[in-house]
Amino acid sequence: MNKKLFLLCILITSIAITGCWDSIEIDDRTFIMALGIDVYKPTEEEKNIEDEKKYLPQHTRPPVSLTYVASKPISAGGEVEIANITMSSVSHSSFTAKRQMISRSDNELFLGHLKAVVLGDELVKNPMLFRETMDRIEKDPLISRRISMAVADGTAKEALEIETELEKNIGKFISSLFIRQERSNRAPVADAGDILTTLHKNGNVLIPRLVYSDKEIKIGGAAVIKDYKMEGWIGEMESLAYMIITNNLMTTALNHNMDDLIIPYTLTEIKTNIEAEKEGDNIKVVLSVIGEGDIDGLYFNPEEDVLDPSFVKKVQDGICKDIQKLIIEAIKVFQKDYQIDIFQFGDYFRKYKPDVWRDIEKDWEEIFTELEVVVETDIFMRRVGLSR
Repeated sequence: MNKKLFLLCILITSIAITGCWDSIEIDDRTFIMALGIDVYKPTEEEKNIEDEKKYLPQHTRPPVSLTYVASKPISAGGEVEIANITMSSVSHSSFTAKRQMISRSDNELFLGHLKAVVLGDELVKNPMLFRETMDRIEKDPLISRRISMAVADGTAKEALEIETELEKNIGKFISSLFIRQERSNRAPVADAGDILTTLHKNGNVLIPRLVYSDKEIKIGGAAVIKDYKMEGWIGEMESLAYMIITNNLMTTALNHNMDDLIIPYTLTEIKTNIEAEKEGDNIKVVLSVIGEGDIDGLYFNPEEDVLDPSFVKKVQDGICKDIQKLIIEAIKVFQKDYQIDIFQFGDYFRKYKPDVWRDIEKDWEEIFTELEVVVETDIFMRRVGLSR
């Protein structure tokens, strides 16, 4: 009896408290699917922000421009098509830009369905604006930590105005690029939550690079953020090496050149173990890369047995050398060009070698640039070609 009464109370309570939490009808919302943030550069026709400086002289930094992209269904000839509606707002603070849009939109801008945030490269080169923008994203209760984030090689506004032929919903399209990116791994796979967590540690992070043209958008490479400021770009292969070292690689397809032949292969599993050694003043990090994959194909030659163990062993040895070279060259880029421990080797010392870390912590940035890193690879090719 008590159990039935308890269930009845829950049912009545659920019915009583069910409702719209903010009293805004769904038809009165504009669902923002993508957000772009740039440094604003006024044109001759846009003098309003310059006039505002007369009343707010304390603004000594450039204003920001926020571009909102909403998807709106349009009925045409009995078929429903998706059209992107683009709105822009200029403000000296990304916190107030959204509020200023109220005077230009008859609906409430809703960020709860946001799929992607794109930052212009000029904004990321300004540490003050970049930190304010990341703080805005972190503190907005409606913005999910799982949204995709990228830095545009240009302006975010131009990137979000691209009309791709594959998907009209630009926010959904960019988000799906990151889902597919987990299979190709030519850019660091990281959402807003991962990026914010890494920035909280030391202000250094890699953010995926977004490249666009008239009709296409591509994710590849990454922006290198050092002390909350963009220092430059890395390419797709350096990004791939980063994913291998940090154990974030799921699968990827590569080519191995051997005897004037191009041998395509796929890495299906790969794991990197880190060990550190200290002998006197000499500090060494050893990376052991273990994985397996498939040789996808070679060339049609009935007289040659591609399953011959000696042939497979030769290909495996060549692939191991390719991966080893790839990782070593990527590490040198961060040691010599950017001088940042993006691979978190310092965290390894702090967690597993605390006695050593206490001795080197103060000079770690300098030590990292000269750190000896040994890469050992063991890649096993499990299958040679697949047929039905």
